[in-house]
Amino acid sequence: MLTIYNLSLISVKGQFTINYVYKLRKSYNKLRLFHLDYIGKPVSRNSLLFSSRMMSSDGGIVSKTSSLTAGIIIIGDEVLKGQTKDTNTHFFCTRLNELGVKVERVSIIPDRVNTIAEEVRLFSERYSYVFTSGGIGPTHDDMTMEGVAKAFSEPIELKEEVAILLRRYLGKDLTDESSQMKLARIPRNAQLNYGVNPRTGESGKYPVVSVNNVYIFPGIPFLLQRSFNAIASQLRNPTDSFHSETVLCVRDEFQVVDVLNDFASNHLPDGVSFGSYPDYFNNYYRTKLVLSSTDKDLVEASSLTLISLLPRSSVIRDYQPHPESIAADNLNRILNSEDEYFSNLSGERSRVYLIPFIGPSMLLPNVFPVTPSKIVV
Repeated sequence: MLTIYNLSLISVKGQFTINYVYKLRKSYNKLRLFHLDYIGKPVSRNSLLFSSRMMSSDGGIVSKTSSLTAGIIIIGDEVLKGQTKDTNTHFFCTRLNELGVKVERVSIIPDRVNTIAEEVRLFSERYSYVFTSGGIGPTHDDMTMEGVAKAFSEPIELKEEVAILLRRYLGKDLTDESSQMKLARIPRNAQLNYGVNPRTGESGKYPVVSVNNVYIFPGIPFLLQRSFNAIASQLRNPTDSFHSETVLCVRDEFQVVDVLNDFASNHLPDGVSFGSYPDYFNNYYRTKLVLSSTDKDLVEASSLTLISLLPRSSVIRDYQPHPESIAADNLNRILNSEDEYFSNLSGERSRVYLIPFIGPSMLLPNVFPVTPSKIVV
């Protein structure tokens, strides 16, 4: 049950003051919630992002602010030693950006309970969501659950609901003392998030464990991705989404640095982020300029301003990063155009040969004959 009493916020020089109290009540077998009494007390923006979150009646997190942030903690000695390549960070950042959640920081830490606890506690206070990856298996070096429990001063307990799932998948002869049952030992007030399979619409078969605003994922990429996608809908920012515009320049950064600095200092509006990324090996451009914002009109206007400041003819227009995906359509359009040259190819006696490529230089031995009216790929 959720009870709210007249909550209002006042912004004063970047600080926020809560004028009234709201109280949260929840049964003890669910997540512990916060009883705020910051009447007239200033709190920082980051503290507010965490403290003003509340639980809805179905246990989901409801944000009191449209600005959702995230911190990512990658856990594992093998990542720090270079023995395992971290692809989970890229996945997290890509998906969270799509969901309207801004990633503020990524941390890679070793398999140590105290280190995990300190990092989780810090991130939980600073960001709306915290996502951990790795360290939740049955072996001696899987310490994430212990670290998260310590961060919130909670004991580790056997969760019977998870134990039943383990027996279903790993064998009914498992006892509470079996090594595999370590996966069922989680913080006392942890919540189980089954989510929904986005392809089938069915409930997830194995839950993502969360404690407060911390979501705990496995380190194996395909398991992490499947679990994240199942609960993605409950993480989406309900009010904001990110929009971006990319400007591709044939000049390298050193040739346009003055223009870029002038744009950033004198023409970039508040609420729009701007980044410059050189690419010395691209065949088409040398500098990628990216603008992003939650305001679509603002970011589009900013990109036009940037283009107007860059040297004439230095901006690539209508760039297609994946030309192979539209190659057949383009060829069809050319062959069926009104152009006199291509119209001469319209007879059945004329043949055009479409030669498919795989990669930059690997040519398939098969050549497919096509006519202007039908392209066979």
